[in-house]
Amino acid sequence: MFKYLTPVLLMLASLLLTVHAQDGVRRTHELFVPSTYDGSETMPLVVVLHSYGTSGKGMQAITGFDALAETEGFLVTYPNAADFTWDDGRSTVLEQAVPVNDVAFLFELIERLKAQYAISEVYLAGFGHGGSMAYRFACDAPQLVDKVLAVGAPFWEHNRATCAPEGEPVELMVVIGQKDWAAPPEGRADLGTQAVLSHDELAAFWLERNGCGEAETVGDAAVYADCAAPFTLYTPPHIGHHWVRFNENYHLNQFGLDMTALAWDYFSGQELDFAAEINPDVAGGEPRGYSLYVPLSYDSSEATAVIVALHGRPGNGYEMVALSDLNPVADEEGFIAVYPHGIGQEWNYTRGNASYTSNNMDDVQFLRWLVDDLAQDLNIDRSRFYVTGFSNGGFMTQRVACEAGDTFAAFAIIGATLFPDFPSICEGTPVRPMLIMHGNADPSVPWQGFEEQGIAVTYSIPETVTFWGERNGCSPDSVEITELPNEDDDTSVRHFVFSPCESGFPVEFYAIDRGGHTIPGVPRLDEARFGPTASDIYAPQVIWDFVSQFSLEG
Repeated sequence: MFKYLTPVLLMLASLLLTVHAQDGVRRTHELFVPSTYDGSETMPLVVVLHSYGTSGKGMQAITGFDALAETEGFLVTYPNAADFTWDDGRSTVLEQAVPVNDVAFLFELIERLKAQYAISEVYLAGFGHGGSMAYRFACDAPQLVDKVLAVGAPFWEHNRATCAPEGEPVELMVVIGQKDWAAPPEGRADLGTQAVLSHDELAAFWLERNGCGEAETVGDAAVYADCAAPFTLYTPPHIGHHWVRFNENYHLNQFGLDMTALAWDYFSGQELDFAAEINPDVAGGEPRGYSLYVPLSYDSSEATAVIVALHGRPGNGYEMVALSDLNPVADEEGFIAVYPHGIGQEWNYTRGNASYTSNNMDDVQFLRWLVDDLAQDLNIDRSRFYVTGFSNGGFMTQRVACEAGDTFAAFAIIGATLFPDFPSICEGTPVRPMLIMHGNADPSVPWQGFEEQGIAVTYSIPETVTFWGERNGCSPDSVEITELPNEDDDTSVRHFVFSPCESGFPVEFYAIDRGGHTIPGVPRLDEARFGPTASDIYAPQVIWDFVSQFSLEG
């Protein structure tokens, strides 16, 4: 019947969400159908899996597959994981993981699309955690896909344990940059209770499963063609943990390699140039990555607000996804959430102070560039960009507030105080609203501040709140104090509002009595180590309610 539909109707159909259910879980996906499709001839289908904490719409934005699908003539679907994470086999080894039958979900999705559209080949691509899920699907349902591409994808011990080596082979290419912290060449043993296998272990597993012989080295790739199904491991230099794209308007990660174009060349059987020169001279000097969550309600015809959430130390953007719990609020309120990865699992808020830092990485400039790059792929409201941060990310958020008040409209920090350099850095810069949350039993960033050899490393919370109040021209005589209703015997919360302020921008402070180094309302951190988590407020919603009042346009 589809051959009688007009291209206009098909383009409208491509914007609809299709809902599936597996194990009682509501599932969705994004679908793009090129205007040239009329059902009279078959087209390939590319299934693209997002990484942890992101979304189908986010993957749609960072890959740019839609534009390529329009010109090359293929369909693309971007499934959404349940609760922002794929069950790539981890539920068999991690007690806290809730099993979700993602293999069955993807199987059903592909079968339904094949029934609805004239589809020839089926190709599967995944990034990060989505790539780990692609490994799992290649193990369990190889008969349903013609080729698989895993980009920046850790090969976990549970991936190996839940995949039988003697299963049916499938053609697979793995692309992992040599600077990818999530899947380094030597592997990792420090991510929770599960090990990430080395590149050699990853290759050995798939070589056995695909029955491969000797490799041919082509540039930075090991190509195994003498197999039941070919296997390729491509490790381009300088590339980090991101789906790299080439665009002359991007600031970040301009290495001369475009992963989306490479993916389609691989799927469509083109000759691949693994010996191409990869440009190491990128803005900022290092590859930079981030997790991008675009809510299901995102409409590209409307400018959308963005919250940038900065993780603590040691940490990464994926951990901030879990700790902040911002994604559900993004779905409810309709904003985009971005979780950048700091270099070396931290943010360089001490830049310029030789006593505290060994590098001069400018993370403020990185965040400015990130704003510009996101604007290339999404319809974002440049006047409604906000920054929030926890712990080390909270210190970095204050540095951004000092130096980039012309780019970001409002700020919120949790578990962080003032660094001694900030008053001088802030002098003469634009003033913006500030929200602060802190517990007086915080074992990591003490309420009373911290000194080393008689020198202040962090100021106290009273000094921090006073600084931001004075900076914004708030009178100490016009503070509204509210004792919030208490439903938690372990903690209690007082809310301080400094307003009106001469600048027009208020400062708000939530004091958590007996609260630890945690995010209020999100009990994810170990109480024995970090202290109690307040339950009388839900920080993600409080943060959005505060920052969303403000815009750079007034």
